[in-house]
Amino acid sequence: MVETVATCHTHDLGDPKHLKSMASIVRTFFSGFKNEKPKFNDSSSMTCKGLSDSWDCESSFNLEESLTQKYGTCKQIIGSGGLSTVWLAHGNSTATTRKSFAVKGFRRSSGGDETDFKTRLRDEYLLLSSIKHPNIIRSYELVENRKGSLFAILEFCESGDLHSLILRRGQLTTIEADCFMVQMMRGVNFLHENGIAHRDLKPENMMLTKFGVVKIADFGESERFRVGDVDLAMVGGVCGSSPYIAPEVYTSTHYSARAADVWAMGVIYMVMRLGRYMWFTAEMTDSHYARYVNQRKTEEGYPQIEAVGKVSSYPTLVHLSIMFKSAFTNTSIG
Repeated sequence: MVETVATCHTHDLGDPKHLKSMASIVRTFFSGFKNEKPKFNDSSSMTCKGLSDSWDCESSFNLEESLTQKYGTCKQIIGSGGLSTVWLAHGNSTATTRKSFAVKGFRRSSGGDETDFKTRLRDEYLLLSSIKHPNIIRSYELVENRKGSLFAILEFCESGDLHSLILRRGQLTTIEADCFMVQMMRGVNFLHENGIAHRDLKPENMMLTKFGVVKIADFGESERFRVGDVDLAMVGGVCGSSPYIAPEVYTSTHYSARAADVWAMGVIYMVMRLGRYMWFTAEMTDSHYARYVNQRKTEEGYPQIEAVGKVSSYPTLVHLSIMFKSAFTNTSIG
């Protein structure tokens, strides 16, 4: 499908449903890495088997109304990770709305403490529910069924995530990548202005509506770095997904979560423009990253970044060069 964002251009988002076979697309996505065979988990064949026991029951937050009556019936699994599964729910004749929702169910890691697990999920929900921005996913409710399982009711984005779009399409056009980047920048800037760092920015966490609107999602690793006018201590520990993690995360005991977000944004932009990862990890043991560190010190610079060329005419993207300078040039690496 071709959907419109504003009136200046369109986004060719393709079929929002998962493709039946992703193997060849994945090989293309990782084509810049020789002798690497990354694994890819395609959840498109999953079904809703066993869902009714956990979903169609009374919510401890709204005992007078079942989840099915309020949000409708779950149709299919649209995503799955190590500790969560996401279903599509759509209102039916008994539901209070015909609107579609994403229903995210959580699984505790083996050996994890149940109380800490639920506390963390509730903290994430409280954080996300307090954020209202066009480029941040909306959270409607966190509910617990009679078995004690937690579910987050989230805004449903019809066109999947940016990661899947890049897998299908490869390189995005300059105007598409710049448009998505503008929206992501607005969302991240809003978070930072409110003292929140996402800490796991990646295309998989950038959801897309049918109109090509970007919605930043998954705040499980987010952290407040400011409360009111008081800046808190810098963060520590490795956090995020390997290709998007800033180098100082590996080399420093404490680092700025905001700067790490900026680095991730720069990498996301390059992935959109290249159609593949730049490196697997920002450490000198990764030959692709080591080549970047060495070549960026030369007069010619790093070819892949230099080849991106002039930023398009979006007014907001005047600041993109500043972001790149912060993320790819001023970071104390190498």
